[in-house]
Amino acid sequence: MWHIDRWDKFKPYGFSVHRCMDWFSRRLLWLEFGAQTKCSRMFDLFLDTVRQIKGIPKMIGMDNGSENGLIGDMQTLLRLLNDEDSAEPTCVLEGSGG
Repeated sequence: MWHIDRWDKFKPYGFSVHRCMDWFSRRLLWLEFGAQTKCSRMFDLFLDTVRQIKGIPKMIGMDNGSENGLIGDMQTLLRLLNDEDSAEPTCVLEGSGG
């Protein structure tokens, strides 16, 4: 399971933090500090990581933020295309907080 989040706590200082961690291995898949706050940046980071490791996570966990909508849709689509558990609804877990 990958946990994806964006922190805007540093927004007053002009940047945000984007991160993704594999919960099982505790491997940090990406950590980016930057002024880029567009929703598409998180989506790009997700796709880049999937391409780089040549694999799709079994499940992703993320908050209900608008930046995560595209990622959830892509996760479900990738799982359907790879016929993995028929992309069960649990392949995307959304909750509050990070």
